[in-house]
Amino acid sequence: MTLFFVFVLSLQAQTSAHSFAVDTANLSPDRSDELKLIEGLRSRRLFDLAETQTRKQLAKPNLTLTATARLTNELIKTQTARALFASDTGRESNWKALEQTANQFLGTYPNHPRRLLVEVQIALSDLAHGQQLRQELAAEIVPESSRELALNVLRRANSRLNEINRAIETAIPEHRGRTLGPDELTVDELMALGTNVRYQLAVVNTTRARLYPSDDRLNRVDALNQVLQRLTEVQRETASDQPLWWDSQILQMECLILLKEFQQAADVEQRLRESLGESKEATPPS
Repeated sequence: MTLFFVFVLSLQAQTSAHSFAVDTANLSPDRSDELKLIEGLRSRRLFDLAETQTRKQLAKPNLTLTATARLTNELIKTQTARALFASDTGRESNWKALEQTANQFLGTYPNHPRRLLVEVQIALSDLAHGQQLRQELAAEIVPESSRELALNVLRRANSRLNEINRAIETAIPEHRGRTLGPDELTVDELMALGTNVRYQLAVVNTTRARLYPSDDRLNRVDALNQVLQRLTEVQRETASDQPLWWDSQILQMECLILLKEFQQAADVEQRLRESLGESKEATPPS
């Protein structure tokens, strides 16, 4: 696993945390403790125990809709992690199990007030799958035929995230000026989620661009232009003291380098230095 892939996964984890900060709202203290236990088991790669604990909590009576959505997200995160760490022989069955979990929730709760949060988590799972395949293709661990699978998975993530983005834009005016139920997302939460969705769209398209062959400049440039458009929106909606602003600046610099716009990438780097309070003459450490 290269340093770059570790870095991308780190950004994804940070952004996922930003995206789902609203997902912990309205949870009782004991429910929060249960989530910490599940997260701890997953971080130790005890995936079977984490899934068993999550399903045990999901089976409890009188769960709030908020708790149901959050626990479903924890189950999807656990199944994603298991699939990413699975052996070659077990990988496909693990991704299929995750797909079954997603379809079960979406089919059971077509009007769930926090459905958007679960849909984002499903899209992030596809993104993680696509990122893993891209990295393995670059390292020649998997056959070239896996490239089309990676692109298809990322197209699915892109399509779902675009649908979520449109749903959020529709929901915001509908939620304004009316009393919301205890499990509904507030306007501020929807706006924050929308910003994070647009950032994830940029991540998806950056990964897609890296998957296109070097001679497929048309698709590569088209994907990267979509990245720049989304990042402009994210930066307009965030402040420089927010982690997501920094994430978007770093991804913009990467995108510009892929487009061979080296001067523009250097300008972004300089802007970041200035935001850190460094002088224009500062020299990077050797």
